[in-house]
Parts: sequence; C-alpha cells; structure tokens
Amino acid sequence: MIAAIAMMAGCLVTGVAASEPAFAQQASELEQNLRKAKPLTLEIRYGLSTSPISANQPTPSPVFLDSAQAIDIAVAADDSGIVRSGSEQITYSLKPSNDEPHRLDFNFSRETPDGSNSFDTAITAPLNQWLTVGMISHDDGQGTADNFYVLVRLSDQ
Repeated sequence: MIAAIAMMAGCLVTGVAASEPAFAQQASELEQNLRKAKPLTLEIRYGLSTSPISANQPTPSPVFLDSAQAIDIAVAADDSGIVRSGSEQITYSLKPSNDEPHRLDFNFSRETPDGSNSFDTAITAPLNQWLTVGMISHDDGQGTADNFYVLVRLSDQ
C-alpha cells in the first residue's frame, strides 16, 4: 500500500518499514550523503567571558561554552564559506595538509553600537582541540573591560 501511494506521488520507496514515512528515509539518505561529502565539523563559539581564556586551551570553561553563541558547520577537508549571524560575519577557508593538522584561514567581523571589530588569522587546526582565534576587549567606560572571545574546533562528525 505504501509503495502504491509513493508511486502515485512520484517517489520511489524501497526497503521502508510500513511505519516509517518515505520522507524520513530520504532525510536519512541525504544526511548520509552530506556526511560523506563533508565529514568534518567546524565548531565556532563566541561571546563574553569574565575569566581569561588561554590561546590553546583544549577544553574551555563549560560556563563559557554554555553561554557562548554557537555555530557548527559541516565542512570538507578543502572547503570555504561565509556565515552571517546577527551582527557577525565569519569567513573561513580550510585546506588539507599531508599530515594533520589542517590549515584554517579565519576572519571574524562584528558590528557593535561603537563601530565594528574584525580580525584575520591563519592557524593550524588539529582535530578536536579548541583554539582561541581572537579576543576583542571593550572598555565599558567605568574601568571594566569586557572580553569577547572567538574559539574554533575542527572535529569529525
């Protein structure tokens, strides 16, 4: 019965249990194909931190990670792109290396009421290690500095 309905809808359904909708199988196949084409994840976390974050801290504070803005991008070993989120724009370019780690060219720009901030960096990115790619310090006018951090991690999906 499901096969007949799927054929009328113009879909070819094979190996689907009667309780599983055809679109669920298509979504699963699409996800598998995406994982093959883009097997890595570029994880980006950014936001304010009241405590300093070191440049190559394997695991940043859970407080920062929980409160930071998060962007996860499926990427291939040789990939590039632009992501916009609110007032931030991120440009990245990932290049494979004969031996790990990969080379990551990274640009982060942010519009604020006081103007704009940006930085460019080129780093080597070992798998599964958080790296601080930038820090912007803002004086709040009352003698206190707010530190805005951007961290990245390249990991297997």
